Amino acid sequence: VLLILNDKTSIDVSKYFLTDQSTESQLRCSSLLNPIEFLISSSFISFELPEHVQQMVSYQLNISFHFQTYSSDAIILYGINKFNEDFLGLDLIDGFFYITINMNKKKQRQELFQQRLNDGQTHFIHLHVQGYQGGLEFNITMNYRQNNRIVIRDSLSKIQ
Repeated sequence: VLLILNDKTSIDVSKYFLTDQSTESQLRCSSLLNPIEFLISSSFISFELPEHVQQMVSYQLNISFHFQTYSSDAIILYGINKFNEDFLGLDLIDGFFYITINMNKKKQRQELFQQRLNDGQTHFIHLHVQGYQGGLEFNITMNYRQNNRIVIRDSLSKIQ
């Protein structure tokens, strides 16, 4: 897990909150005692996806975080594979929360919640990605109650 600051500086924070049982294939994080604050508007969280996203049969990824902002446009989280081909992004566009998924050089973007989240309030996001034979399923929950499900089947890379 990287913190990207000012588009130039990156800090690997994985070692600060990985448990002793962690392995390369099973990354587990424990609770952070102190929240990470981004004081520079061009900062975001980055992580590396598996080499070939479309081959993620039985793959699971769970990411949960709180955020609070007045910014209308922001990259919140960005994951990319080591070939810089497939990526997953969570961002704010005009205050609305979007997911962007790029698989097989086909990019899909979808607004997730019908409300602006740049209100200065604390919002909780939970992202669950499940790989299965023939596709990926994304479940995104906001503030423990609003839920969106996105399914991408085969190599067609269409949000359904």
